[in-house]
Amino acid sequence: MTSKNKIQSVYIESSVISYLTSKPSNDLFVLAKQHMTVLWWDRVLPHLNAYVSEYVLEEILKGDKEASKKRANASKDFPVLNRSGSIDKLAQEYLKAAQLPKEARLDAQHIASATIFALNYLVTWNCAHIANAFIRKKIEKVNLSVGLETPVICTPEELWEIPK
Repeated sequence: MTSKNKIQSVYIESSVISYLTSKPSNDLFVLAKQHMTVLWWDRVLPHLNAYVSEYVLEEILKGDKEASKKRANASKDFPVLNRSGSIDKLAQEYLKAAQLPKEARLDAQHIASATIFALNYLVTWNCAHIANAFIRKKIEKVNLSVGLETPVICTPEELWEIPK
């Protein structure tokens, strides 16, 4: 439960960090997301308790060495939520319930991490497997069945207003 005076918590999923640190895209839609991410990072994020997980670190450290270094540097000051069997088990339930491909394992683990650690929000640009209305509904059903509250899963654009 959150009170008026409690600072809200947010799980920062890998895609947000990638949009923040990647070179400007030639695709105008992607460029707009990159710009919004930078503004959100500077204006909104300082008013939240932000977390990443070992699953985020696993993802952002992949790929090009220079790019992964930038992503790691951007997330270095956030507390890291540990992996656990309960997170992996819950993620498996999400994969089954939402009929997600096995390649979406990390996506499900992001949602499970934010859920198990009872964070208020999960912010992501991954609208295929995370910030997807059809999938959210199935995630909420799984969580309800095991007595867990689902964090608000949204994009930085949706989490723009600074919490009071």
